[in-house]
Amino acid sequence: MATDWLVLLAFGLFFVAAGLWNLKWPFIVTAGRPKPTPSELGVLRRFVGRAVALLILLVGIWLTIIAASTGMGG
Repeated sequence: MATDWLVLLAFGLFFVAAGLWNLKWPFIVTAGRPKPTPSELGVLRRFVGRAVALLILLVGIWLTIIAASTGMGG
């Protein structure tokens, strides 16, 4: 359909926004704590939270690129 690329673009931009939001205010793994404890578990939680945020961001960029290439003539 002609609107498939618009749906992909919307999902892609949503994932980009979610990834950027999680990089600024990580809440997926750290459960919204403003200051994680400086223990090893706190460092691990921050690392995993940032990794998940980057993964979400990369998925969003990938979906946006697919949507743009599909909408422009694919």
